[in-house]
Amino acid sequence: MRLIRTVMFILRVIFGLVYILSGFFKLMDPVGTGLKLAEYFNVLHLGFLHGLSVPAGIGWSTAEFVTGIAILMCVRMRFFSWVGLCMESFFTILTLYIALFDPIADCGCFGDIVHLTNWQTFYKNIILLACAIPIFIFRGKFKPVAPVAAEWCFIAVFAVIGVVSSIWVYFTRPIIEFGDFKAGSDITLAIEKGYSYAQTDNTFIYQKDGTRKEFTLDNLPDSTWTYVETVEKGNASGETETVFDFTITDAGGGMLTSRITGGFRPRILVVAYRPENLKARDWEYISDLADSLLSIGRLYVLVPADNGYVAGIEAEYPSLAGRIAYGDYRTLISLSRPNGGIVYFKEGIVIRKGGKGGLKPQKIKETLTMDSEELTAKVSIGQRLFYEMSILLIFLIIVMFRYICGIIYGIRRKPTP
Repeated sequence: MRLIRTVMFILRVIFGLVYILSGFFKLMDPVGTGLKLAEYFNVLHLGFLHGLSVPAGIGWSTAEFVTGIAILMCVRMRFFSWVGLCMESFFTILTLYIALFDPIADCGCFGDIVHLTNWQTFYKNIILLACAIPIFIFRGKFKPVAPVAAEWCFIAVFAVIGVVSSIWVYFTRPIIEFGDFKAGSDITLAIEKGYSYAQTDNTFIYQKDGTRKEFTLDNLPDSTWTYVETVEKGNASGETETVFDFTITDAGGGMLTSRITGGFRPRILVVAYRPENLKARDWEYISDLADSLLSIGRLYVLVPADNGYVAGIEAEYPSLAGRIAYGDYRTLISLSRPNGGIVYFKEGIVIRKGGKGGLKPQKIKETLTMDSEELTAKVSIGQRLFYEMSILLIFLIIVMFRYICGIIYGIRRKPTP
């Protein structure tokens, strides 16, 4: 019996920790989670659900998060052992299909912090399923930690914390970033490695009079063509490689990437991947920001290549004339999760990010005068400390709840002499 309890404890710890961390990291990046969920909707032929990808991602991540906490804590085991087994069975079947047919490149199980191949993801789910089955079989053997109401309240508190935190991040900016454009990322170096890794240039898609055509970097079209997107190119062995993409063009299709990543003067990028959703006051803020930075750096407003909404923006806001540039939608949303977010570049390195209208022009001017290396280190260390302390706090609360309930509930269950 002691051996069974020991085995069950190990299985609960493995299953609980993986689900807690998986849910937590996805909750801290709801936009990225929504993008990944949209890919799964396509795989399952549920493309009509794209509009629900972000709220569905928050809901699913919260379910993972609280299920992991419940299993680890041994709380409401009869219910959550069912939930855990159903979720893990679904994940296992889905990832087997993805591993066999390779419709997406990365599962997104842990957001951007850990990237697994499709087969690694499937093997991970086999291990978790092997944990979930015995937990489910012995679900009736686990003793309650606290009264039913107290256990449900504990789970509800963590669910509310997860949802509220994710919604707050969605409307501001990710507190934790691990993607290609996190603070401290050298974009110039990433571009060089991307092209080298691919062993050949990317293919650039341009459009003219409703006709799309492929071009190489050495053979770009004239200004009558409109840039649409960059696509991956096969390597020498015929396989498709994932290539880092940061292709930015002007209205005529001319390349602006080197202007943004090169030079010693700071670059402020306002990323409007849905410019039609920005209000008049947002554009006024961007215009004021462009005026205030004339003597310090250069501002660009990045919008999707195929978006025609910004045609009249330059006329309405003269300070933005020549400042609007175009890029691929996925690149822009990877660069800045909030629509209208601000990214501070210097010498090709991402120094700092901000949410929409989050900083006054004067504050940004002060930021640009600070030492860029010191600022980058401060931002990176701050993010790292936040997620480390957040995870530590979660597990501290779990341990404290278990300890306190063990004392109180243990005393209540003792027979009166």
